[in-house]
Amino acid sequence: MKILVHDFAGHAFTAELSRELAQRGHSVSHVFNSSFYGPKGANEIKEGDPQTLTFHPIDLGGKIEITSLFKRRKVDLQHGKLAADLVRKIRPDVVLSGNGNLDTQIPIQKVCRELGIPFVFWLQDIVGVAGRNILIKKLPVLGFFVANYFESVERKLFAKSDHIIAIAEGFLPHIHTDHSQVSVIGNWAALKELPPKDRKNEWGAKHGLHDTKNVIYSGTLGLKHNPELLVQLALATREDPEVRVVVCSGARGFKYIQERKEELGGLPNLVLLPFQEFADVPLVFGTADLVVALLEPDAGIFSVPSKVLAYLCAKRPILMAVPLENLSAEIVQGSGAGVVVAPSDTQAFVAEAQRLLKDESLGKEMGEKGRAYAEATFNLTMIGDKFQGIFESLVRQKG
Repeated sequence: MKILVHDFAGHAFTAELSRELAQRGHSVSHVFNSSFYGPKGANEIKEGDPQTLTFHPIDLGGKIEITSLFKRRKVDLQHGKLAADLVRKIRPDVVLSGNGNLDTQIPIQKVCRELGIPFVFWLQDIVGVAGRNILIKKLPVLGFFVANYFESVERKLFAKSDHIIAIAEGFLPHIHTDHSQVSVIGNWAALKELPPKDRKNEWGAKHGLHDTKNVIYSGTLGLKHNPELLVQLALATREDPEVRVVVCSGARGFKYIQERKEELGGLPNLVLLPFQEFADVPLVFGTADLVVALLEPDAGIFSVPSKVLAYLCAKRPILMAVPLENLSAEIVQGSGAGVVVAPSDTQAFVAEAQRLLKDESLGKEMGEKGRAYAEATFNLTMIGDKFQGIFESLVRQKG
């Protein structure tokens, strides 16, 4: 088959899927946004990649950091048009599209329908529910109109998709369409590209983290995260010369932490770094004594933090402040890979972080269980079979 995989964000695991499909002999075009400021995977040809794999970065003119809803929509519209142009040019047999806002999906789906190409909506977040739960609270007037827009557009996209691949069973009640056209395939992490690394490594030495106890948060800090938890942890541990709270991130939440650090007189134990290159991510995780994930209470339904899946590969204990009903919380608790606290319970978050930093044997045990879960679950052959089966069925139906 001729497959186009569109991943706005450019994540590592999506590039891994494209490589797996190309290894099977399919012609795979992998499209992503190279300008969007966020963590990226190996979105370029590597040694050993099949000749049937090509990468198509969409460059909107340098690195773009999103500072408002209006700027994000402008980026989404520009990207969506260029991605649709690529679909028209490549003429694939099937399109898998996700990890972008709804305005990127509209033109891609439209050109697929025009050309009779099966369009598979890769559903990573329920954006309509997100708008209703988060935007209205944080932007009371504007958020109401934006949420209504998201809900309307999302319903139309669902209805016009040839198939929907959701990443969690919990998404199903919010997909208002024929569920015979919906499959659930959980996300995974690029296991081979995220090997466990020694606690003392070159990245840690470079950033002065060689001989300290490090709590590391790595990934986006957006509207669905509470960055104040990281600030409070830094405040609680500032008298301990060994502890560092390290944040490798960007976007709105990262700026909030920068401003809070200045307000609080510097907080030398709070180390702020930009997004790191994907090649360095295993070393970043290796430098950690504890890795952290956050998710607001109202985000439990519509979002599953992919960073947690990457953390599992790192062989490090995980501390999560997320809703207990979230799939990532179930994975971490069920595998024994870490501890989950309520996202609004700052005291518990700080206390568990301090406990895990002190109990090295417990942390080691949790890290080993997390890696074992990843090795048993992130089977790319089985995952590739699922995607390939859906694509083959759709292509046959289209004749």
